[in-house]
Amino acid sequence: MKRLSIGHSSGGLVIRKFLSDTRYLDYVHKCVLIATPNRGTRLASYADQVSKTSTRIFKTLQSLHPEYIDSLNLKETGIEIGAIAGNRNNLLLGKLLNDDNDGRVEVSSVYYDGLTDFTILPYGHKEIHYQKETAELVVHFIKKGTFKKPGEKRAEGPFESGKA
Repeated sequence: MKRLSIGHSSGGLVIRKFLSDTRYLDYVHKCVLIATPNRGTRLASYADQVSKTSTRIFKTLQSLHPEYIDSLNLKETGIEIGAIAGNRNNLLLGKLLNDDNDGRVEVSSVYYDGLTDFTILPYGHKEIHYQKETAELVVHFIKKGTFKKPGEKRAEGPFESGKA
């Protein structure tokens, strides 16, 4: 029986690490990552610059450093993976980020080469996974392998067109 994996934020990184290291790939069919910092987030780096103690206390911050994620050696698996990013910066810390972001994670960090599809929704990091629109896109990706519905026009940006 084929399984589906859906993860939000660092949960998506756990899924990618599992997929990179498992011998059970035949059991996984498709995966959707929601607001997953696939390239890390600059907020983790900023926290480290302000206070090394913060990353010792909040261990998750350490695991979101771009350098740490690079060290995970996440591999391409051949599994269809779609990613959804948010671009509604509605959190105070998100103001520290110059690029489009969801208040915690930069849109450009959610995208990575090897994704089957990628889209951006107008939600923040703490709300994107609770939205009906997100759920509908997840279901559509699971059924069709794409977020785009037939006849739907989506704005072509550097990420939607697969150019990062």
